[in-house]
Amino acid sequence: MLAGDPTSVDAPSLVAEITLPRIFVDCSAWHELIRARHEGCEVELVRRTQFSLDELDDEQLRANRQVPRGVRIVPLDAALLQTALAQLSADLLIEAMVQTPEIFISSGGFGFAVVHEDRVLAAATSAIISASHIEIQTNTAREYQRRGLATAVGAAIVLESRVRGLEPGWATASPASEGLARKLGFRPAREYEWLGLES
Repeated sequence: MLAGDPTSVDAPSLVAEITLPRIFVDCSAWHELIRARHEGCEVELVRRTQFSLDELDDEQLRANRQVPRGVRIVPLDAALLQTALAQLSADLLIEAMVQTPEIFISSGGFGFAVVHEDRVLAAATSAIISASHIEIQTNTAREYQRRGLATAVGAAIVLESRVRGLEPGWATASPASEGLARKLGFRPAREYEWLGLES
């Protein structure tokens, strides 16, 4: 991810050294510089929506946190996160920021999983975390989708973020994820584009 002033003297050399493929932050000036420095690469614009949670409805979130009988929501530790990464998706952890589940947990990352016996059915993580904000990532096993499990772990992580004094954020390019964000009480804040490059 790139940020800052794309007209600075160091910007061209920074862009030239990036290994492809890569997704870049929203900024038309960065896009122009990237295209110029990586001429001949395929360019894909990914339209995304950033959501914000202006008002928190605790009662609704607690209701959304309920799961069907026979499964339970548990906080993620390093071992359970490792299982979730293997059974659901590597997207639950952004390796460019934290390389292992142990580092994720020890550096303040958190999340929840819906589990049944030794199987992780759905999970939500603070994929990006700062001193005041998190960006939420959720994933659900394909055969368990549309059963309210992503809603449950999403509600759990939103509630926990507020306990920790963190503002929960949501950004996505997926209509299904947009629907989940709205169900949890998020509202669209802005639309933007990420630039994807393939060599």
